[in-house]
Amino acid sequence: MNIVHLMAGVSPSKSLRSLLGLVMSLFLSLALPAAQASPVSFYAISSINSNTSDFFPVSNLIQGPGVAFSATGAHNALAGNLSWATIQPCYPCDYFTTSQPIPRLTLDLGQDRLLSQISIWGYGHPNGASRFSLLFATGAEGTGAFGTSIAYNPVFLPAQQSLTLQDFTFTQNVTARYVRMTITDNYYSASNPGAGGDRVGLSEIAFGRAVPEPGSLPLVGLALFGAVACCRRVRGVSHVN
Repeated sequence: MNIVHLMAGVSPSKSLRSLLGLVMSLFLSLALPAAQASPVSFYAISSINSNTSDFFPVSNLIQGPGVAFSATGAHNALAGNLSWATIQPCYPCDYFTTSQPIPRLTLDLGQDRLLSQISIWGYGHPNGASRFSLLFATGAEGTGAFGTSIAYNPVFLPAQQSLTLQDFTFTQNVTARYVRMTITDNYYSASNPGAGGDRVGLSEIAFGRAVPEPGSLPLVGLALFGAVACCRRVRGVSHVN
């Protein structure tokens, strides 16, 4: 028994609305990122560089699943995970009041990717980043044109802890190859300057596959086409009966 037999005798307009509703539900579930869901898998990051003098190398930020964090489950940081940190220009002091450059990290995803969120693992220390913003550029634009065709420039406030994944969902999807992260503050406290804040650090950065690649969306169109064709068959069966 197929859907045509099941829907025979049902009003064609009602059956059409029902099928279209199902297809639209499928479309929304594929096209829209889940606000709270953690990524199931992650894009490979080809390279990363910084404009700072670093104590721990910036390459530690893109070790990836299975090395820096668990590839499954909650994606908690793994034991022995390495971190990135700038040099210490003075002590005790606030890094951001020194002559050192504001940290800018440039990530290359290898090709244009559909992005809906960024995941980070904090530094677990007052040196950890407490505020950062993002800019984007396509593969055709290169790293000299951040913010040119993609004006979106979100700001996020990560927690200090380093064990668990922190997801930051974008308010719009972007398609980009390059991402520029600018870190504008850490957890330095003037009331306890000796605790840290003389460096800037993070443990890991990742971009989850939270939404489908553009190539998967035409499948929804095929489903819609099939639904319309099916309803035409239902209309024909109802006429015969």
